[in-house]
Amino acid sequence: MEELKIRKLLKKDQEVIAAMFKRLIDEVDDKSIQHIISSASGDVADGGKEITDAERTTQVIRVFSELFTKVIGSFHDDVITWFADLAGITVELYREQEIDIDVKILNQIMEASEVANFFTGASHLYNTTAWLKSMLKGLKEKFGFISDAVDAISKS
Repeated sequence: MEELKIRKLLKKDQEVIAAMFKRLIDEVDDKSIQHIISSASGDVADGGKEITDAERTTQVIRVFSELFTKVIGSFHDDVITWFADLAGITVELYREQEIDIDVKILNQIMEASEVANFFTGASHLYNTTAWLKSMLKGLKEKFGFISDAVDAISKS
Protein backbone atom coordinates (compact mmCIF):
# COMPACT_ATOMS: atom_id res chain seq x y z
CA MET A 1 0.00 0.00 0.00
CA GLU A 2 1.36 3.44 -0.95
CA GLU A 3 2.22 5.56 2.07
CA LEU A 4 -0.08 8.56 2.56
CA LYS A 5 1.47 12.02 2.64
CA ILE A 6 -0.20 14.90 4.42
CA ARG A 7 -0.81 18.29 2.87
CA LYS A 8 0.65 21.50 4.26
CA LEU A 9 -0.80 22.50 7.63
CA LEU A 10 -3.22 25.42 7.37
CA LYS A 11 -4.96 27.88 9.69
CA LYS A 12 -8.08 25.70 9.57
CA ASP A 13 -6.00 22.85 11.04
CA GLN A 14 -4.98 25.06 13.93
CA GLU A 15 -8.67 25.69 14.61
CA VAL A 16 -9.43 21.95 14.49
CA ILE A 17 -6.64 21.22 16.97
CA ALA A 18 -7.72 24.01 19.31
CA ALA A 19 -11.30 22.70 19.28
CA MET A 20 -10.12 19.15 20.07
CA PHE A 21 -7.92 20.40 22.92
CA LYS A 22 -10.78 22.47 24.33
CA ARG A 23 -13.08 19.45 24.14
CA LEU A 24 -10.44 17.34 25.89
CA ILE A 25 -10.21 19.89 28.69
CA ASP A 26 -13.99 20.26 28.98
CA GLU A 27 -14.97 16.59 28.77
CA VAL A 28 -12.09 14.59 30.21
CA ASP A 29 -11.39 15.21 33.88
CA ASP A 30 -7.87 13.88 33.93
CA LYS A 31 -5.24 15.21 36.35
CA SER A 32 -2.51 14.15 33.92
CA ILE A 33 -3.63 16.96 31.58
CA GLN A 34 -2.76 19.48 34.28
CA HIS A 35 0.59 17.77 34.81
CA ILE A 36 1.43 17.89 31.10
CA ILE A 37 0.69 21.61 30.88
CA SER A 38 2.24 22.67 34.17
CA SER A 39 5.45 20.76 33.43
CA ALA A 40 6.08 23.03 30.44
CA SER A 41 4.54 26.31 31.51
CA GLY A 42 7.53 27.92 33.18
CA ASP A 43 10.41 30.01 31.88
CA VAL A 44 13.01 28.21 34.02
CA ALA A 45 14.48 24.75 33.50
CA ASP A 46 14.85 22.20 36.30
CA GLY A 47 18.36 23.48 37.12
CA GLY A 48 17.06 27.02 37.71
CA LYS A 49 18.52 28.25 34.39
CA GLU A 50 16.26 30.35 32.17
CA ILE A 51 15.15 28.33 29.15
CA THR A 52 15.98 29.33 25.59
CA ASP A 53 13.52 29.77 22.74
CA ALA A 54 14.73 26.46 21.29
CA GLU A 55 14.08 24.69 24.60
CA ARG A 56 10.65 26.34 24.85
CA THR A 57 9.89 25.19 21.30
CA THR A 58 10.87 21.64 22.25
CA GLN A 59 8.63 21.84 25.33
CA VAL A 60 5.65 23.09 23.33
CA ILE A 61 6.06 20.33 20.75
CA ARG A 62 6.35 17.73 23.53
CA VAL A 63 3.23 19.11 25.25
CA PHE A 64 1.34 19.13 21.95
CA SER A 65 2.38 15.53 21.32
CA GLU A 66 1.33 14.36 24.79
CA LEU A 67 -1.99 16.20 24.68
CA PHE A 68 -2.70 15.01 21.17
CA THR A 69 -2.08 11.42 22.27
CA LYS A 70 -4.86 11.95 24.83
CA VAL A 71 -7.09 13.50 22.14
CA ILE A 72 -6.56 10.43 19.93
CA GLY A 73 -7.55 8.16 22.78
CA SER A 74 -10.62 10.19 23.70
CA PHE A 75 -11.92 11.44 20.34
CA HIS A 76 -10.59 8.97 17.79
CA ASP A 77 -13.39 9.54 15.26
CA ASP A 78 -12.71 13.30 15.20
CA VAL A 79 -9.01 12.65 14.75
CA ILE A 80 -9.65 10.18 11.92
CA THR A 81 -11.80 12.78 10.15
CA TRP A 82 -9.02 15.38 10.44
CA PHE A 83 -6.23 12.95 9.49
CA ALA A 84 -8.21 11.82 6.43
CA ASP A 85 -8.57 15.48 5.43
CA LEU A 86 -4.82 16.02 5.90
CA ALA A 87 -4.13 12.99 3.68
CA GLY A 88 -6.68 14.09 1.07
CA ILE A 89 -8.79 10.94 1.28
CA THR A 90 -12.21 9.95 2.59
CA VAL A 91 -12.73 8.68 6.10
CA GLU A 92 -13.79 5.33 4.63
CA LEU A 93 -10.52 5.02 2.70
CA TYR A 94 -8.56 6.15 5.76
CA ARG A 95 -10.13 3.31 7.76
CA GLU A 96 -8.84 0.88 5.11
CA GLN A 97 -5.21 1.86 5.84
CA GLU A 98 -2.68 -0.14 7.86
CA ILE A 99 -3.19 -0.21 11.62
CA ASP A 100 -0.31 2.18 12.34
CA ILE A 101 -1.60 4.93 10.04
CA ASP A 102 -2.44 7.25 12.97
CA VAL A 103 1.18 7.09 14.18
CA LYS A 104 2.49 7.69 10.65
CA ILE A 105 0.25 10.73 10.17
CA LEU A 106 1.11 12.16 13.60
CA ASN A 107 4.82 11.71 12.82
CA GLN A 108 4.36 13.56 9.55
CA ILE A 109 2.61 16.40 11.40
CA MET A 110 5.48 16.63 13.89
CA GLU A 111 8.08 16.53 11.08
CA ALA A 112 6.30 19.03 8.80
CA SER A 113 8.55 21.94 7.87
CA GLU A 114 5.97 24.44 9.07
CA VAL A 115 5.28 22.73 12.40
CA ALA A 116 7.71 24.93 14.35
CA ASN A 117 5.87 28.06 13.23
CA PHE A 118 2.51 26.30 13.34
CA PHE A 119 2.72 25.11 16.94
CA THR A 120 5.51 27.06 18.48
CA GLY A 121 7.16 30.14 17.11
CA ALA A 122 8.05 30.56 20.77
CA SER A 123 7.31 34.24 21.20
CA HIS A 124 4.15 34.06 19.10
CA LEU A 125 2.69 31.13 20.99
CA TYR A 126 3.59 32.40 24.42
CA ASN A 127 2.89 36.07 23.81
CA THR A 128 0.37 36.62 21.03
CA THR A 129 -1.36 33.45 19.83
CA ALA A 130 -4.97 33.68 20.88
CA TRP A 131 -5.79 29.99 20.68
CA LEU A 132 -2.99 29.00 23.06
CA LYS A 133 -3.94 31.74 25.51
CA SER A 134 -7.53 30.56 25.36
CA MET A 135 -6.48 26.96 25.94
CA LEU A 136 -4.30 27.93 28.91
CA LYS A 137 -7.06 30.10 30.40
CA GLY A 138 -9.47 27.18 30.06
CA LEU A 139 -7.00 24.91 31.80
CA LYS A 140 -6.47 27.43 34.55
CA GLU A 141 -10.22 27.70 35.10
CA LYS A 142 -10.57 23.92 35.18
CA PHE A 143 -7.36 23.27 37.15
CA GLY A 144 -6.93 26.31 39.39
CA PHE A 145 -3.46 25.23 40.45
CA ILE A 146 -1.63 25.78 37.13
CA SER A 147 1.46 27.90 37.55
CA ASP A 148 1.50 31.69 37.73
CA ALA A 149 3.11 31.64 34.31
CA VAL A 150 -0.38 31.37 32.81
CA ASP A 151 -1.24 34.75 34.37
CA ALA A 152 1.87 36.31 32.89
CA ILE A 153 1.09 34.88 29.46
CA SER A 154 -2.52 36.04 29.61
CA LYS A 155 -1.54 39.62 30.47
CA SER A 156 0.73 40.01 27.47
